[in-house]
Amino acid sequence: LSLCRQRKISSAYMLHEPRGSVSELLAEGRDLVKTVGANTVNWLICRKADLVLLCSETGLKNYRQYMKGCNPNARMLPLFFPDDYDADKAFDRKYFSFIGGFTDVHACREFLDLMEYALTGKMGIRFRIATRTNLGSMLEKDVFRKAIASGDLVVQAGRPMSNEEINAFYRESICVWNAYNRSTQSGVLACALMQGAPVLVNQNGAAGECVTDGETGYYISWPMNKDEILEKYGLIAGRTDEMSLKCREAFLKRFWYGNRLEETWEVLNLA
Repeated sequence: LSLCRQRKISSAYMLHEPRGSVSELLAEGRDLVKTVGANTVNWLICRKADLVLLCSETGLKNYRQYMKGCNPNARMLPLFFPDDYDADKAFDRKYFSFIGGFTDVHACREFLDLMEYALTGKMGIRFRIATRTNLGSMLEKDVFRKAIASGDLVVQAGRPMSNEEINAFYRESICVWNAYNRSTQSGVLACALMQGAPVLVNQNGAAGECVTDGETGYYISWPMNKDEILEKYGLIAGRTDEMSLKCREAFLKRFWYGNRLEETWEVLNLA
């Protein structure tokens, strides 16, 4: 950034997760140290960047509230994605999926509790976990071992996945878990909508800016109520085709780069 200034080149920094409140930081759990380190680096960069971009209005609000002393020239610009949806490929939607980083801030422990509850109760729900995170001992309980053996729980973990694999995981999902403890942006949310998979979300992040309750997913209360979540899952499972179309519409409107080029030029003052 210093070199950019010397050469009179303007710099823009897209900050995915601005620092939050102390209670939000504590929600990071085992990732707290890593998050504090990342926040420190972000704070230093945001002091020197000419423009700071936040991926949601929630992120912009948090930036202005919690990152005092940084560049006040901050604007909202959503994450943009290419459209990798292949309408010619047929997929059987059959899983309640957790896709992405299996971390406390993504409410992974709550998802494990939900799985245990549903599998123990033999509710006929098939689950999938797809993550590059090494899950270690998280799935050692007998109920999870039996579910893996029977195919009621499918796990891909511990390695990076190709775009083709990840897209297939979304396309095979009845719905995708996005009820995070804290989030001002989510690639998982955008990719789920891209592939026509409704999401379960809460009020702890930016999902309210792009998820319509009953159309592209459902909101759940927090702290979570397992029966409520399973009820909302059932509602999605009963309206899969209808909600998938709404998800595609929402993705193209908010996240597909082809519909946001003019806005991007305006935000970056390039028009």
